[in-house]
Amino acid sequence: MLGFPPFLVFDFQPGWWQAPTQFETIILAACAFTVLLFGFVWELRATPPEEVPPPDEALLAIPPAAVRPAATAKPVRRGPVPAAIAMQRASFAAHGRRQMERRRRGY
Repeated sequence: MLGFPPFLVFDFQPGWWQAPTQFETIILAACAFTVLLFGFVWELRATPPEEVPPPDEALLAIPPAAVRPAATAKPVRRGPVPAAIAMQRASFAAHGRRQMERRRRGY
């Protein structure tokens, strides 16, 4: 009875399981949840944790051929930009120039 404190705290009438009230149903659901949670925790306790090798051994396990610097790729030039994007970029640049001019003037 140690795992079911609601049964000890609440007084159930004889024959309550034939037509349980809403309160008794909630208490039963809480007890069922407690039992399931206890089972999950017990299973986690029973399985040993995975062993992780120390960092030194993990680095030594990597073959030297796999560790090499990435080749620097040349930037790829793309084709012409669509007109709508070119207009938007020009608008942003114009707004930026105006903002820089305002900051220089002190506004």
